[in-house]
Amino acid sequence: MKTRSWIYIKTAYLILGWIALLGVVLAVILPLVPAAPFLVLSGFAFSRGSESMHYWLRHQRFTRDILREWEINQRIAILEKVSIKIAITFGAVLSGWLFWRWRARIEALPSSVAWITAVLWGIALIWLWWPARPRPSRSLWIMGCGRLGVRVSSLWKQRFPTARLYAQTKTEARHAVLDSLGLSPYAKRPLAEDRFSQILIAVPPSEWQGDPRIEIAQAFARLEPRGVLVLVSSTAVYGNQQSGWTEELSSVSLENDRAAWLIQIENAVLADPRGRVVRLSGLYSFERGPQVYYLDRELSPEEQLKAQQTWTNWIWEGDAASLVFEVLVRRLKTRIFMGTDGEPVRRSELIALVNGDLGLAPGKEHERGLAMSGKRLRNPQTRLRLGWRPRFKSFEMWFKSRS
Repeated sequence: MKTRSWIYIKTAYLILGWIALLGVVLAVILPLVPAAPFLVLSGFAFSRGSESMHYWLRHQRFTRDILREWEINQRIAILEKVSIKIAITFGAVLSGWLFWRWRARIEALPSSVAWITAVLWGIALIWLWWPARPRPSRSLWIMGCGRLGVRVSSLWKQRFPTARLYAQTKTEARHAVLDSLGLSPYAKRPLAEDRFSQILIAVPPSEWQGDPRIEIAQAFARLEPRGVLVLVSSTAVYGNQQSGWTEELSSVSLENDRAAWLIQIENAVLADPRGRVVRLSGLYSFERGPQVYYLDRELSPEEQLKAQQTWTNWIWEGDAASLVFEVLVRRLKTRIFMGTDGEPVRRSELIALVNGDLGLAPGKEHERGLAMSGKRLRNPQTRLRLGWRPRFKSFEMWFKSRS
């Protein structure tokens, strides 16, 4: 349940976002007024006040490049930056000239006002013209480069064409394929880079060799001070909810060994402030997913009843990759993210859809008198902080458009 103070804060951010967006419109109309600072402020405010406005702003033709450059590199495009410097410097010089020209008319003002104005302008100019820190190398190390890691590397190559990508695998069986995709595969830790800008750990829990805490500590030792390490985890860490929704910060469960093992690995990552965790629900693609597992499968009466009482949660593999990419490139204070399409579906309805029924029935559990099990996942904070939405809003949407 949302508190009243949280609603007030969100409303304040929403108002600030609209005011900043109005500033963008005025900056387009008025000469010598830069639009980029107002746009960045608007994106920041909407990221905390309105998921839909933040998403809309990040996907408009004339605003997306500036916002993504700022969100990823904390920079703005060079032409925008030059125009801002020229505009603010011109404003400072003009203010000084007008102050000197009309000094006789404003002698009634205290001298402290002039000094404060001069100091503020001086601070602004020093900050504006101070040399920017160098960009990060954008070298990416993927530990456990399976299907998800390959998709993330493809997005990385598109966004950072000159970046170096390294793929650590358990064996050398897929090294030729990874090399053809532009990755540098290794069966052990790569030695070509001293430090990495980003590290992605996508190792399944069953494939960890030795103590994962040691491996994670060694990975952090290879990470740049301002880098980001992302661990791909699972929503299996959440306990089953009898009612309501499960979100990013819902309570976790230690009822089974797999969940306890995942939480132990997550804690090793979250112990370092540079660590992030992405908990994914069930993945599907053309090659794997419920459309493969449940096709032409016969269920006993007991299995059919259990299928009607069980929630399942899914996310398309490509959407999971885009989410992991956003978490890697953004330096947000949020530490835990969830990847799901937000449209939980009963297992029985999933089986019916896969085997040729008309579609998913939108019935509710209380209408059938069934005690539901499983979790219903949604990720509002992930979408709000990242301005991210899945391409496929549900498994049914993907299944009907897969051809």
